[in-house]
Amino acid sequence: MITAKNPNTPLYDPDLGKKVPPETRIHRVFNPDIPYAFRDRIWKKITAGSANVALGARDGANGRPAGGLKPAAKQLAKRVIERVFNPDVQRFWVPFVLRRARAVIAAEGIETVILNTPPYSLHALIPPLKREFPQLKWITEVRDDWIGYYLDNFDSARSEAKRKLAIEMEGAGMRASDYVVAVTPANRDAIRERYADQPASKFLYIPNGYDADLYENFRPSRQGRDNMVVTYFGSLYASPPYDIRGFLEALDQLPEPVLSRIELRFIGRVAAEAKPLLRGRKAKIVEVGFLPRAEGVRRLEESDYMLLAANDPTSHAGKLFDYLATGLPIIALSPSEGEVGRLLTETGAGVAVNGQDVEAIRRTLLDAFERLGGEPSTFPEPNREAVAAFERSRLVAQLVRLTGIDGK
Repeated sequence: MITAKNPNTPLYDPDLGKKVPPETRIHRVFNPDIPYAFRDRIWKKITAGSANVALGARDGANGRPAGGLKPAAKQLAKRVIERVFNPDVQRFWVPFVLRRARAVIAAEGIETVILNTPPYSLHALIPPLKREFPQLKWITEVRDDWIGYYLDNFDSARSEAKRKLAIEMEGAGMRASDYVVAVTPANRDAIRERYADQPASKFLYIPNGYDADLYENFRPSRQGRDNMVVTYFGSLYASPPYDIRGFLEALDQLPEPVLSRIELRFIGRVAAEAKPLLRGRKAKIVEVGFLPRAEGVRRLEESDYMLLAANDPTSHAGKLFDYLATGLPIIALSPSEGEVGRLLTETGAGVAVNGQDVEAIRRTLLDAFERLGGEPSTFPEPNREAVAAFERSRLVAQLVRLTGIDGK
């Protein structure tokens, strides 16, 4: 395994390291990176208010751009950063990874490489390593579709130059890969259509999953309370795919006797841009904050429903599979005909409702509340065997079978 020596991420869960088998050889490679909190703060300062210049805002007294030179300086800094950190801040890590990968492949006789993206700059590793080691079986796992999803929805530094680079880098990487694995059928099909010159059989669908052992002793309980707890588990963002404003508005519109008995919990990081969404609400909202995964799972036992935001019909968040493992009913803010809706129908794990349809969400919340009181409900009963198909051990076996990396 090759990974960063000093990874700079918004959160760090030391418990996840315990999931790596002790016999695994880990090669930590120097990464000339900038601490996440620092670069996030600087980027937000640079981009805040920069729209004034783009819109041509002027100071009426002297005709200069509003705010003097400061907005212009921000625009210049923004353009420089976009150019230097293109496609992402990990681009400076690539040469160090490439050098170490060459040495490890040659010294240890590596036959198969599995690359996870993002970071998208790692696409640059694929063509040179495949040229140098043509016998390698190369599997590229795409956790977020770069061109069709991430670039438009999450990349605040996107530009035409970045899109052009993305098309070039992804294209070279996809064509050099032996297999490309996507986590939803829709993402697989979108990537396959972009590379119609490649064999359709190289593009696979293997979803995200859950660690069964983490939920072996999971026991939800309502003991000692008569309220309804809805929990969002994971990072909360304000970007369109994860927008929960419709849900918050629907919650605030519930009758007072119902609203007073509902608690909305957030276990995980609430991004700075999402915090204003939670302020001034009528509902009781509790921000638990980030917890190590195992501790977070234990806190889920106090929940009655799990809240998922996945407004893009082609994707589903990785947390969905942890939700499935709990057996708790899921309220998904997602198109019913999308990937999340399809999966919930297959497993009976919950209901999908359009995240912008406030009235439909309100009805779903009332239905969920009445269900706890023993009333008939539209929430289905979960199919445990269908849910078990998403255990990670089964998914790994599926990857081995489809790619033939067991040598059979």
